[in-house]
Amino acid sequence: MRPGYKILTPFNMSEKLAAVLDQTHTWPCDFIFKFIVAVEKEPELRSLFSYLEAHAFSRKVSEGNKFVSVTVTQLVNSSNEVLEIYARVKKIPGII
Repeated sequence: MRPGYKILTPFNMSEKLAAVLDQTHTWPCDFIFKFIVAVEKEPELRSLFSYLEAHAFSRKVSEGNKFVSVTVTQLVNSSNEVLEIYARVKKIPGII
């Protein structure tokens, strides 16, 4: 490893992302989440946001009708809340 470089782990990557989010957002705020998922997995994705009372969902299906791009606008209170939502969503197989 080169001097002055640090190995990134999932833990310090989350810390870095939280720091960037805190620098660029004033909490609470509406946060825009964007995902691409197989059409058949969209209900699973939407169910993860049902408890959050998302402000807005928009979607666009791919030309081949295999994938859907989903945009969710959600009021969040902190960078940690954003990271918690991403942690839940990443459990859906094939999500981008």
